[in-house]
Amino acid sequence: MEIFLIALLFVMTALTLINWSIHRSMVKNSTNKYGVANYKKFLEEFNKVEWTLSEWFNGSLFSESNDKYHAQIIAFNGKGMIISNPISYLLVILYVKIYIKKNFEDNRKINEWR
Repeated sequence: MEIFLIALLFVMTALTLINWSIHRSMVKNSTNKYGVANYKKFLEEFNKVEWTLSEWFNGSLFSESNDKYHAQIIAFNGKGMIISNPISYLLVILYVKIYIKKNFEDNRKINEWR
């Protein structure tokens, strides 16, 4: 049982590090200007924006002022934001998923047949 828990923890840590590494690379390669920020700064900038859920890309958010949360790229006013560490990046992902669920509920679901 202990070996299973250790292996599970190792896999989860490895996946988080891989996702964070991809995020850093995507932001650097997809934006002309970028900087590093923590979770608190992300929340500050994210909550200033009037987001629109993409019709074509599942889980992607865009705005009229050139802000985006798409394909592991975070950008505000066209400037990329690299999240400073893997734990903060994981918190960002969770926050955005909850935000999308709260603000863009799927209205196609029905409660009962009539």
